[in-house]
Amino acid sequence: MVGLVLDTLNQQLSVFVFPTPWLPVWLICLWVLFSWYAYQLKSILYRFPKTYVSIVGGLGGTASYFAGYKLQAVEFGFSVGTTLMILFVEWCAMMLLILKVYGNEKLEEKLETEAD
Repeated sequence: MVGLVLDTLNQQLSVFVFPTPWLPVWLICLWVLFSWYAYQLKSILYRFPKTYVSIVGGLGGTASYFAGYKLQAVEFGFSVGTTLMILFVEWCAMMLLILKVYGNEKLEEKLETEAD
């Protein structure tokens, strides 16, 4: 999962600071649930321009980490503003990647239908 790799990288680069040297179990569970949820929403996501989906996803992803920060579930290794900017860029890119991956799946389904 790209999200787990990204958060591990963020931890290694001190963007995130957790009390343990590995990602917390709750964060791993959140990524599993997010993956399932994003898959369920794929038909809705394709109704909107990729740019909008990316920006809204960037804002939502950033807001979720800010909420974790406010709840003291994670500490930021940089200033709050810098960390939120990093997260926004990462989440915008993540949303574009999700659209790309699910778009390829949609293309495969279309090709299979045409082959029948």
